[in-house]
Amino acid sequence: MDLPRFLALDRHWSRHPPLRDMVQAYLGIKPQIPPKTTGNDQADLDEFIELFKAAGGSMT
Repeated sequence: MDLPRFLALDRHWSRHPPLRDMVQAYLGIKPQIPPKTTGNDQADLDEFIELFKAAGGSMT
């Protein structure tokens, strides 16, 4: 998606919000706060790399 299409979509959603957003606002549902990171980014990266390799991915 390029920037002009993104901006057009943003303008469209400003005037016509998605139904899920309107229902959430009507029901008073607030967005969930994302969980805090554990600060163990290297371990997460290592786990991802292992899973990637196990799925047949190549690191070259």
